Amino acid sequence: MHRTHVLLAGLLVATAAMATAVYAAGSPMQGSFTSQVTVHPDGHAEMGAVEGVTGALQAAVRTQLQSMRFVPAKVGGVVMASNVQLEGTVRLTPSGSDDYLVTLANVRLMPAGLRLKTLTPPLYPPEMFRHDRDGFVELALRIGTDGRIKEATTVQRSDPAFETAVRSRMKPWRFEPLASEAVVSLPIWFYLERNKQPATLPAFKCSVPVEQAHVEGQSGCLDRIEVTAR
Repeated sequence: MHRTHVLLAGLLVATAAMATAVYAAGSPMQGSFTSQVTVHPDGHAEMGAVEGVTGALQAAVRTQLQSMRFVPAKVGGVVMASNVQLEGTVRLTPSGSDDYLVTLANVRLMPAGLRLKTLTPPLYPPEMFRHDRDGFVELALRIGTDGRIKEATTVQRSDPAFETAVRSRMKPWRFEPLASEAVVSLPIWFYLERNKQPATLPAFKCSVPVEQAHVEGQSGCLDRIEVTAR
């Protein structure tokens, strides 16, 4: 996770919903932003417009993004330029009467347009349910340009039953079409809400494939899928 912050003085012109919530409640508020980015072989990132925020907040987000270190893609041992989508979260925290602490988190580069549009959720394995077992699976998915999963490699799993539960529901999964193939990690977390002890989030590896550009220190995982039962 990449996290950085800056203090802004005076009025911020953010999205209307964000600004209203901050001024009305006086409490932290967060929203998301995106930008199309070209990462050159020397690690220099050329950014397009930052979408999702406006005005002074947009300028603050862009300034912080430009200070981050980017790692270029490497294909066949050759460093290459790549066009990717940058996404992240911005958090506004009131600090004094007119000052706001602006924090960026979960900043990552993803293959442009990578979105899971069709998902058949896994079912909780009956035997794990009967024995009050939580569990997890982490898969490395190779996504084709048509949005189909070409290959799914198991990175780790807590029990074969959880992996079977995931793979038995994967066939209909579809991503949005891509300009080129992509490899991403997908974490799936199974936990029972009825257990007395709170479920502990597994330590997913979330490694970033060397052939994809990324922010230094970024997670290579998509947003995790959570499967719960009572």
